[in-house]
Amino acid sequence: MSAGAGARERDEQGRPQNARPRDELGRPLPRGAAGVPRVPEDLVLPPPEALVEAQRLLDAGMPFHAHEVLEGVWKSCPEDERDLWQGLAQLAVGLTHHLRGRPRGAAVLLERGRGRVAPWRSGGPLAGRGSSALVDVDGLLRWSGDLLDVVREADEGAPAEPTRTPRLRAPRPGSGAPSGTGRLRLERRALTPAEAHEVVAWRYPPPHDRHDLGPGDVAGLLARSADGRDGVEPVLDEAGALVGLVCLGVEATVPGQPHRQGEGVAAGASGGGAEDVLDVGLGVRPDRLSAGVGGAALAALVAALRVEPVPPREVRAVAREEDGRALAVLARAGLTARARFTGPGDDVFVELRGRLDALGEPVREDGGALPGAR
Repeated sequence: MSAGAGARERDEQGRPQNARPRDELGRPLPRGAAGVPRVPEDLVLPPPEALVEAQRLLDAGMPFHAHEVLEGVWKSCPEDERDLWQGLAQLAVGLTHHLRGRPRGAAVLLERGRGRVAPWRSGGPLAGRGSSALVDVDGLLRWSGDLLDVVREADEGAPAEPTRTPRLRAPRPGSGAPSGTGRLRLERRALTPAEAHEVVAWRYPPPHDRHDLGPGDVAGLLARSADGRDGVEPVLDEAGALVGLVCLGVEATVPGQPHRQGEGVAAGASGGGAEDVLDVGLGVRPDRLSAGVGGAALAALVAALRVEPVPPREVRAVAREEDGRALAVLARAGLTARARFTGPGDDVFVELRGRLDALGEPVREDGGALPGAR
């Protein structure tokens, strides 16, 4: 091959460049196709500016390009911070692999990135040092832990599960808001008619579209027992918008569950009466999946149940065996798998239970999942 045929194309300043256009996930496109603007190969921004630019790219659905911005800092920052910035770049590549439908590659990069940034977490040996004070390391560990739960359950080449966008910058002092969840509140009341009609309009991506409801489900969403042990309650964000649901009693059960096999057994009871075991379930607005809403709602429910005059002794929940995300949320709260059974559509479900006084324990300091459901 001649030197001219193998030489890299260069810009007007003589710097090498990859002329091959790429899409928003960094995948090469045919020459001449309209790709998205590339990050200059020699771009090096100061850490504060790099975080802003990388966040802009993440928000635009371009994690591959965000990784290139973070990589520029990694290659130019002080030696003692390079693991941090390399880890941030690897987390962005892990998200890129996930969105490309490559879960195995995503898992590898997410694990590597988590390992590199973990020393800068709160209470870690490098917490707050150097430019790490600008980074929401704790929030990124929670986010990447949730995404790992998803990719470990995914099939190679399958459509990517929706996931929330990671937030790179540390929260402002005094904001008090956990990363990804904002200030959510569980209201111990029935849904309003407007809220119920909003819920039946929610549409989930496959395979979660089996959770989609229709107009005929409005009445069930509005029903709630006088004692609050059966029904649906709203989870609202700080602006008062409906972002999730907590289902209680019969509304949280699935046909085929062991305790529903006998006729006349109350959905919320387990032999000794309704005060013994309460069935609970969670619903999250489609655009808030993987945003921590389910875990925050469950924690709020546990706190509310504990102060009831006659709190349940145990909480019981159920999720499809293939829904690793839901199982991980329940496991983190302290519920453990007790039974598997076949439910609607011949799907396999996992039933989990936990003592109310033992639920809500903190997740591990590194943000990893607690054992229990798998």
